[in-house]
This record gives sequence, C-alpha cells and structure tokens, in this order.
Amino acid sequence: MVTDIVDFLTRSAGMSYRRMLFALLFATLMSLYIFFVYRMISKESFYSKSFNITLPVITILTAAIVVAMQANLVVSLGR
Repeated sequence: MVTDIVDFLTRSAGMSYRRMLFALLFATLMSLYIFFVYRMISKESFYSKSFNITLPVITILTAAIVVAMQANLVVSLGR
C-alpha cells in the first residue's frame, strides 16, 4: 500500500524542463496581463506604480516556488 502511494507520487512528480519553462512562461504572461489591466483601469483614480510592479513579481515568484516544490516532491518525501 505504501509502496503504491510512493510509486504514484514518483511518477507524477517528475517534471520535465519543458513543463517547468511552460509554467514560468505562462505565469510571466499572466503577470504582464495583470500589470497592464491594473495600469489601464486604475490610472485615473488610485494608481500605485510600486504596487503594480509588485503584482507581477509576486506572481512569478509564486510560480517558481510551486514549480520547484513539484520538481522536488520525491526528495522531500525522503526517497
């Protein structure tokens, strides 16, 4: 039972470089979209440049952390 679970996690945890790059590229594109939408919508009333820069940075950092955790899931389980 335990070996079945570990085997399942081992198979699903492996991420190729292509999937990692795709995830980071997708996060970058989404963060740029958020950047421009926030800038266009809030430009007249309450725009904050530092907050607008923070939004994409947080998005990309979060995606990088999630990708790193998925790629090292087997290592974190101690196998």
